[in-house]
Amino acid sequence: MRSRSGRKRACVRVDVIFPDDMRLMRIPLGVRRARAIGTWLAALCHARQFGLDGFCPTEALHAFAGDEVIQDLVDVGLFVRGEQHGLAGVVVVNDAEEIDRLPWDEQLHVTQVASDEAKAKHGRRAS
Repeated sequence: MRSRSGRKRACVRVDVIFPDDMRLMRIPLGVRRARAIGTWLAALCHARQFGLDGFCPTEALHAFAGDEVIQDLVDVGLFVRGEQHGLAGVVVVNDAEEIDRLPWDEQLHVTQVASDEAKAKHGRRAS
């Protein structure tokens, strides 16, 4: 996909309830969990930007977090260790299987339905 300026763009869809993911909740609360969320998102964006089927080289993540946070994400099952073209890294779990192949307007609809379902589950009014 290209932006109006002609630059290549990749889209990433993150469920609005991701911060409440049970795997993420197993990472200690505070700065460490915040770094984990940011690192997970950075890995997902990197993998999508370069079409790597969920893979992200570890060196691309060191600007966001150290090995401890990356290991936290591996330990809770949000990352698995991997290697591609001789580079050590991680694979964002489920990203390789769930690359969105829907047209963008359908993705927005699916996201809205998921958001409405989450709100209903937590007793809030759906938009």
